Amino acid sequence: MIRENAKTVIWISPATSGRQLVRQSLPLPAGFLREGQSLLVSDGKNHVPASVRVLTQHPRDGSVRRAMVTFVYTFESTEPVRFMLTPVAEKSTSRLSFPATVRVSGEKVTIAYEGGARLTAHLLAPPRSTSEPARVETVEENAHFLWQRVILPDPQWARIIEVRADVLGCVLVVAHLQRNLSGDGYAPPFGWEIRWGRAPTDVRLQQEATVTPISTTLVVHSFRSGQGSVLFAGDYRLYHPAAPFKRRGQAEAWRDSSGTLGYRYWRCTVDEKVPMQESAWRRAEFVVSPSTLPALKPTLQYPQSLRVDPRLWRELYEIEPLPALPPELEKTVRYHHEAILRSVATGDDWGNITGYSEDSPHGDVFGMNRLNHCPAIFEEAYRSGDPRLLETALLWCQNFADLSIWWGEKDRGGTRYPNILLIEKTPHDDNRSFMWRSNSAVNFCTKGFDAFYLAYEETGDPRMREVLEAQVAYASQSVHAHQGECRNVGVVRDFVRLYELTGERKYLNEALRLFRELRTKLWENNLFDQGGKPPTPNLPFFDDDATGLRYGYAKPYIIGYALAGLPLLLRHARREPRLRDVVKAVSDFIAESQYPLGGWRYPHPCSSTLILSQAMEHAWQITQADRAIGVTESHLNAVERVLRQRIHVLREKGTLLSAVRGWEWETGTVKTQEELNALYRHPEERDCARDYEQGQIQLGTAPPEGLVYFTDVLAFYLRHRPLSRLLAPPSQNEPLAKVLRRISQRGASPLYRATSHQEVPHMLITANNPNPKTLPTLAVWEDEESSPGRKLTMVAATFPNVPGFTCDAWCYESDVDFVDARALSRGRLQLRHRWRAHPQIMLVTVVTPEPGAVEFLAHLELTDRRGEVPPEMPFVNLCWQVRRAPAFASKPDPYPEFVKRCFIFTAKGRTFLHQTERRKIPVRPADDPCNNPPWVQMYAASWLPLPKASPDSWADYSPDQYTTPVIGVVSRDGKYLAALANDSATVMAQAWHDCLHNNPQWTPANAPPLKRRWRLKVYAMPNDPNALLKQVRRHFPDALRYLCSEHAYLKMEM
Repeated sequence: MIRENAKTVIWISPATSGRQLVRQSLPLPAGFLREGQSLLVSDGKNHVPASVRVLTQHPRDGSVRRAMVTFVYTFESTEPVRFMLTPVAEKSTSRLSFPATVRVSGEKVTIAYEGGARLTAHLLAPPRSTSEPARVETVEENAHFLWQRVILPDPQWARIIEVRADVLGCVLVVAHLQRNLSGDGYAPPFGWEIRWGRAPTDVRLQQEATVTPISTTLVVHSFRSGQGSVLFAGDYRLYHPAAPFKRRGQAEAWRDSSGTLGYRYWRCTVDEKVPMQESAWRRAEFVVSPSTLPALKPTLQYPQSLRVDPRLWRELYEIEPLPALPPELEKTVRYHHEAILRSVATGDDWGNITGYSEDSPHGDVFGMNRLNHCPAIFEEAYRSGDPRLLETALLWCQNFADLSIWWGEKDRGGTRYPNILLIEKTPHDDNRSFMWRSNSAVNFCTKGFDAFYLAYEETGDPRMREVLEAQVAYASQSVHAHQGECRNVGVVRDFVRLYELTGERKYLNEALRLFRELRTKLWENNLFDQGGKPPTPNLPFFDDDATGLRYGYAKPYIIGYALAGLPLLLRHARREPRLRDVVKAVSDFIAESQYPLGGWRYPHPCSSTLILSQAMEHAWQITQADRAIGVTESHLNAVERVLRQRIHVLREKGTLLSAVRGWEWETGTVKTQEELNALYRHPEERDCARDYEQGQIQLGTAPPEGLVYFTDVLAFYLRHRPLSRLLAPPSQNEPLAKVLRRISQRGASPLYRATSHQEVPHMLITANNPNPKTLPTLAVWEDEESSPGRKLTMVAATFPNVPGFTCDAWCYESDVDFVDARALSRGRLQLRHRWRAHPQIMLVTVVTPEPGAVEFLAHLELTDRRGEVPPEMPFVNLCWQVRRAPAFASKPDPYPEFVKRCFIFTAKGRTFLHQTERRKIPVRPADDPCNNPPWVQMYAASWLPLPKASPDSWADYSPDQYTTPVIGVVSRDGKYLAALANDSATVMAQAWHDCLHNNPQWTPANAPPLKRRWRLKVYAMPNDPNALLKQVRRHFPDALRYLCSEHAYLKMEM
């Protein structure tokens, strides 16, 4: 944030335009805001009072560190708005007067809008077996927001009903249900039944592009496919932000004979067998709001994005910034971000981060569930400004709180063992579609609880604070570093972080306790064994954990935990005996036990498996030590090897190097673990170097710790060494070169291709963007790979309002030749093409960036005064592509999945292309894979007769015709859209290269050729088709003249 005369600047990017509630947790500099003060928000013209809820305070001066700030603002568009914050004296808040009055009586919630809808919701859950009264708890109450929890105890099925209501009429209701039956089982039927009194006649259920009017016939929508639904009832809507991701349950809507509207949301049914373990929680939410308000996020947060000065994140969280990177390294950073997002599980374990596999769009069922890697995701979200990473970290905390914390009476607050299969237990019903945890707390799994403090700072959710307190209480009592698990010294990091964030001495004392416990198990060289055993002399060779646990030895994976927290402790306890010595000894050992390929072996430093994906965590541990005790060249060398391995394998092979398994397995020398253990007497007898040329190379997977630390490690390294060392190619005899030669030429992984198609191209010209934080950045490059022997002139546009979105426009797939391009003022570009049929005619295109849009405007110029102007106009075919936008590109999914995300507008409203009738490609055989279903299609305007395709046509025309010349695509996660629009096209197309064609006409049609103009716009924004149509109407008033005013996306001012 920028401090200007006791004021603070923030930027808010709304999801849609219009009047809405802004609600953000703001980081604030020390001394800026005091308890008892409020804030005045100014956009430079208008001053708006905000409500402030203090979340945390700076430990040194008690000023506000994080605050939930809420105010109402009308956004003219989706472009970011700059606000100045000014502290003011807090005024007494008058009695709340909200559009909706919400009352909770037992398990019944009544929502009554003044002069409008009245809903009564009943919780569908097993009956309580106790008459103990409910306890009402007010979390937040001010002029803009009311947040209450109604706690309903029960010995078997405890529940909490949570209500959040705002001043604009949005009401969120969440039911939390806890199963306190012994052992494992499945969730009961669980959800909400809602009756809508005085329901309007205009009621419909929107399921993606399908709109179904509600009558006495039951309408059912299942969430199993991952698609959401919205019930529209007059001016209101009802929806479930998280339901599509859980992929369970259904929505049901009907009218009874009296006309009353009934609605039922099943979070889960008996038949679905949703796993629910002893003391675990499940949630069921619904939102009711005026239809004009933007929808809440799946995290149940308000949908704006926040941007502040990066220096503030550094001040509050000590986040090391990244310097400017070349495009190839920017791509590598983006790859890691996308891989983190694709490590999130869906379905019954939604929100859990299990691991990344390049072959899957989401995380696997199984993973190690180590929450100690979650704070790094929060920090990377702050460093990068990517809100998706922040949401991912929050979802992991929410999942962990519900499913991975043990809430039983004994050892309450500890973390369950993550996967009972690993401790040789059979899951309930032998169901292996879910990662069943233990029904007990495990001390060495209880770590990373400082993440809940960060989650509380972001959300203000009291649940996160309660989980933090429960984990701290358990760790203080039951986590020790001298009772069989010396790795528990890693929890020092949690306690020191909490001490630094809060200033509470009790946390520092716990950190010191853990180190002092470890100190009793240290060897003379300041290393230690996992179980605290003395070192075994003349250690035998072994290759598995079970054998290794018999001996005392330094295990890199285990002793690395010491470097997670002890370097932080050192800055608060410089005189603590042996503390500095341990940090130095462990960091030296980690660096020395690394292998030249940039990885560590497991379990012993000489075992046969060389783990490489997880090596990033060890590199990060080394950087923690060097930050505390000073940089060592040998340590930097170890960090460098890890980074080079990751960067070069990604750059040259487009994949991750996960591990190299011993040559003994690959060559058939051994077939069992016992045979390998018997092959050598001592570790030093094994020839580890043979692995590089004969070992089994494993690719394309990584646990979270192999991804989340990449940027932090890179930032540390680049502060001490030049980038050129990382990018220099390996010499021929280096292990890295040997392994690179062995990796098959299978092409890059789908995610890497999607992260940046054709590598990051060399730009011929880049426009001088006067405001890159608001305007798209334009550039021109030549694609030499898509059409061998030709150079295709591409205009690239990188949009700041959509994370990671760069699109390309081939200018043009027409009878013209590219002549030149130049940068114009205000971030614009000009391109010139010569018309082949009439060389005296130049096609001149000016490309102009606007907030959330890019305009292409073309005209003709006569270059030879003696030449003639032909009466006809050239056909200008702009091929707009999203191959370099990871979230939008077809890869890694099959191409028909890309088709499902593309859309037009028909009489039904927004219509995704797989829901249109798609005719087979005439030029291809009927049984061609690209015809089953058809991969490409043309679409005609509804106001014209349907054309007929020729037998040799590349695509046929769909009988479903569009009502406005807009064609677009939605991001894979459903959060954003990008689209093309004009006001004159008679035909549009979705074609082969992740491309769409919008085909505007030259207008006015009766004007002389040199006076006509060819014009279209590219839009990128949050996935709100209503907002898109508003933008199109503003720029192309005639584009919407054929739209049906009845469909759900046109409830706007006309």
